[in-house]
Amino acid sequence: MSNYCKRNTNISLLTLNINGCKGNFYEFIAMHNILHSGTLPIQFYCLNETNIKSDEPHDFVIPGYRSITLPSIRNKQKGSGLSIYFMNKLNFTKNQSLTTRNQYFECLGGNLNTNHGIVKVIVFYRFNNTNIKKFLNEFTSLLSKINGPTIISGDFNIFIFKYKITSHVSDF
Repeated sequence: MSNYCKRNTNISLLTLNINGCKGNFYEFIAMHNILHSGTLPIQFYCLNETNIKSDEPHDFVIPGYRSITLPSIRNKQKGSGLSIYFMNKLNFTKNQSLTTRNQYFECLGGNLNTNHGIVKVIVFYRFNNTNIKKFLNEFTSLLSKINGPTIISGDFNIFIFKYKITSHVSDF
């Protein structure tokens, strides 16, 4: 276990729908450089809609970070693909049981080993215009299988200000 995890009990995470790494990654790096100059650097960046195919070479690297990915869906132009970037000094590994895709959402997860035990980190992306009720059923089913401390982030494509109009938003 790294000394960093023994000393630090805080976890900092930023989730961003990047809407395509090809067109937006370098703007993201500029934002990262501003945030990283602060007193509490971001330990995790969870990116949605990376649109990076599994057979596509890329140079989307953040200095001082490693990453795990879920490539975008083959033959889908946009609206798919996830990445979690994490500081090199963290003891973080991909967890295949937390990484899945169905017709409603995709998720990518990993385990962070700390001196307090394992903390799971999961990023979700709910595909736009999918049935919210069916999504909630699948989402709830997946969450019921997760034990222990867990950080969930993502883009759920749910307009939460409609909670008075749509019961599914309230259920979420």
